[in-house]
Amino acid sequence: MPTLDDLVLGDLVPAIEDVANRTGAPVTLIGYCMGGNLALAAALECREAIAQFAALATPWDFSAVEPRHRAAVQHMLATTEPVSRVTGTLSFDALQLLFSQIDPDQVQKKFARFSGLSAGSFAEQLFVAMEDWVNGGADLPADLARGCLTEWYLENRPQRGEWQVNGQPVLPQDLHCRSAVFVPSKDKIVPPTSALALGTSLPNANIFLPRAGHVGMMAGSAAKSKLWEPLVRWLTYKTEGVD
Repeated sequence: MPTLDDLVLGDLVPAIEDVANRTGAPVTLIGYCMGGNLALAAALECREAIAQFAALATPWDFSAVEPRHRAAVQHMLATTEPVSRVTGTLSFDALQLLFSQIDPDQVQKKFARFSGLSAGSFAEQLFVAMEDWVNGGADLPADLARGCLTEWYLENRPQRGEWQVNGQPVLPQDLHCRSAVFVPSKDKIVPPTSALALGTSLPNANIFLPRAGHVGMMAGSAAKSKLWEPLVRWLTYKTEGVD
């Protein structure tokens, strides 16, 4: 059954090295949310192949997670374990239920707004596309899910320097390439202080603090100005310093 190590070492690292070999140049690596954690671990395994690294709304210090959310993770793991042992997966629906508990009123509010949109309007199409994206995930291999939820959320191993891949701790201070960390200040899924901890640990990081939420920063109506334009400027060396 795939683990975090398998994902980093068996999938990400070979893909990065293949691109670097094909292009003859080190690559830019970008990770969103937990993808930033995995991208960092992969970058540390093949540092010569990495030119730039960007983490978007990536959790690092899980002590910032509210106690009620940590309790929800513990409860979910306990209740889903019997099924996970049989299926070998943690269902995507269980994860979505967990995320919905972060802000239970938000589900009702967003569908109330949706009910007021004009049929066939661009706003309605955008809402549906966003919901399809948010709810279009796959079940996770059980061992991989346990690694994320137990080692990260419950034990805070990344911030403590105890999360290991390939037998080595994943330490952001060991990645010396040019880096950018985007910390959306209105994020309810990844507390800003959790993501900021990664930015302050990377030696050569530019930290950006867009006024946006976790999903809105990526795909909301202001995503272009809040994330994509600043990211492109950073990637092309047209901006420096802290935003």
